Amino acid sequence: QELESPSQSEARKQSIHSFFEDAAAGTNNLQNSAIVEEELQMEIPRLNLIQPSEINEVWGCGGEDTVRTGIQFRGSGAQLIHVFPRIQCRLRRAAFRLLELKGLESQELVQWLLGSRLAFNKGLINICLICDESEEAIEAKLETSKSLISLAFNCFHDVLILVRESLDEIVSQLSICNCLLVF
Repeated sequence: QELESPSQSEARKQSIHSFFEDAAAGTNNLQNSAIVEEELQMEIPRLNLIQPSEINEVWGCGGEDTVRTGIQFRGSGAQLIHVFPRIQCRLRRAAFRLLELKGLESQELVQWLLGSRLAFNKGLINICLICDESEEAIEAKLETSKSLISLAFNCFHDVLILVRESLDEIVSQLSICNCLLVF
């Protein structure tokens, strides 16, 4: 890796500092308005800039009894890459609610710049959300053992609803089509 010059390092620090100032100022403005009736929450994302080179690096080991399926959400234009971090934020908030499904246990959520992996039951149920820049799409993929199909599909269905509702709310004017992924 190439080292930063002192001026580049200082510019980066200043950019981070101004982000936090802007975020805090925005929160203060919300608290002073009469619109806010709920408790304020401010989430400052911490980016994991490690991008897995292949989806296989974040999926379970898979075997002969592994079942895979997926849905691709395609938009008209390149807006989905800008919406994806907000979907990741909603997935983080919803991850613990998913554990309420009977039979799910040991949840693990890993997120990186353009993807998320949600695993349950010690990796026997894996759900990946990937933002594909080249296809300008968001892909939701499920990998599970045949013995957990019913439970896995219930969980996957909840994640798909979360993604679709997020897209409908955030970019309501954007035309989005769903495509079945076969692999």
